[in-house]
Amino acid sequence: MLRLQRLFFLLTSASLLVAAPAVAAEWTIVPDGSELSFVSVKNGDVPVSGRFPGVSGTVSDGETIQGEMNIALDSLDTGNPGRDQNILEAFFRVATAGKVARFELLSAKKVADGTPERWQVEGTLHLVGATHKLSFPVELVRLSRTERLLVTPASVPIRFADFGLTEAAADLRKRCNHQELLELATVQARLLLRRK
Repeated sequence: MLRLQRLFFLLTSASLLVAAPAVAAEWTIVPDGSELSFVSVKNGDVPVSGRFPGVSGTVSDGETIQGEMNIALDSLDTGNPGRDQNILEAFFRVATAGKVARFELLSAKKVADGTPERWQVEGTLHLVGATHKLSFPVELVRLSRTERLLVTPASVPIRFADFGLTEAAADLRKRCNHQELLELATVQARLLLRRK
């Protein structure tokens, strides 16, 4: 009889845990383990890659998943300081447009369970005074109870015209004496999230 009571208690407790609503959690982007990387193309077929290690922000995963990621444009690192300066001044125009871009996460929908989990996210990118909606897939790996790794499994195209950067791209091309500059960059993210 005692075994039966214990079994009933265990089953009742387990059913309450399963039925309990999810508790909202706040996650912080850990700058030391996070970065955005990009590739653009100059002169027809010459890739130019770089990264923005200066990312920060938060994500909330309550009833709806929302958040914000800030990208410090002046953390740009292409491995060539002169190129970095040209991009910051002629393209991003940080002197007048500001030094921070922001991605506002509006929603996230899980599309597949497993390891990694697959999600489709939607949000708005605020860049040099313009905004544009983006939708792209991400993968989420549960590293521990308090840490998650979020990555983009494929590059996300950022078209310069969507942010009014066509003229800035032409200015950058002239400043750097490029014959041609493809008017988009592909971006990938690797974000380490830590529970607050």
